[in-house]
Amino acid sequence: MTRSAAVFEWLFQHNISDFEILFLSQKNPQTLIYVEEGKVVEENTRFKHRIQLINDDYTTVGFKLTNITVADMGIYYLYVPKLLLTSKAILIVTDFAKVPDPEVHRQLGDSIVLSWDLTALRKLRDINHEIFLTTPATGRIHLNYYYTQWLRDNPHRHSVSQPRDHLHPTVIIDDLALKDAGNYVIEVMLTSSVHRLNSSWQFVTDVAVADISSVRSSIDLFVTAVVLGVSLGISIIVVIVLVCVCRSRENDLSQMELETSRLRASISRLEQPRTRSQDNSQQGPTVVTISPPVRLETPADEDYRDENEDLIYEDGTPTRDVVSSAPLMPPPPLPIRPKP
Repeated sequence: MTRSAAVFEWLFQHNISDFEILFLSQKNPQTLIYVEEGKVVEENTRFKHRIQLINDDYTTVGFKLTNITVADMGIYYLYVPKLLLTSKAILIVTDFAKVPDPEVHRQLGDSIVLSWDLTALRKLRDINHEIFLTTPATGRIHLNYYYTQWLRDNPHRHSVSQPRDHLHPTVIIDDLALKDAGNYVIEVMLTSSVHRLNSSWQFVTDVAVADISSVRSSIDLFVTAVVLGVSLGISIIVVIVLVCVCRSRENDLSQMELETSRLRASISRLEQPRTRSQDNSQQGPTVVTISPPVRLETPADEDYRDENEDLIYEDGTPTRDVVSSAPLMPPPPLPIRPKP
């Protein structure tokens, strides 16, 4: 990985004081460091401040490389002149590829271009590489098959940039559909019988395709639902307020009617004595008619009674009708006329 460090060591059974370390992954091999009698004689300026020699006991030979970059990726070569010994070591930087963003967002109907730069693999001599492509439309297929066959069978929306470069794979899709969303993977497999290498790396990009029309419809539905909900809430509040106001007015009217009834009852109670007194004052004298007394006649009495003679009571009161203001009293007993 870039900005990290790597250690290269070779172990020997004998002391090694003279050796040379070279970097072979360039057009012209470069000497990193040349050691003679345990002392550094020559050192490459590109690695000067990033390389540390390992040769403490002379049976262990090697170096430590710091602040690694993609340019340091390649094959390192050890040469021991006295033993005529050579040995190679491979440095592979895991993030050597230049890849698209881990997530790419597009809208329905847009175009997309995905490109992976694997040109750093050219530095690895004597190493075989195979590249596989995985997409929602193709599945996992060899990149060479994608270029030579699959694109011919599916020419409508898929294309590739020209000239084609297997270490610079590119996927171009026009008029994106929802089915194009998913993972787009470039898989690199490195093998070498010389260096006993068998490794692989995957570089994944997730493509998301959004349907703006459905999003807008969802937003419109949400806004409509919110407006309806607010309107319904306001209507409910208004109804509740109106009901409360009506009930309050009904209570006020009932209270007023009750107070009016109580006031009328009080006025009626106050007017009754006055009415009674007025009635008593307006009555005037009472006329009482006393029926004439019934005469008790006997044959003997007829001889002595004058036909037109009035009966009188013992106290001399005539038996005629009398007007009196006094209340009606029962008549006194009839007078008994004494016999002559």
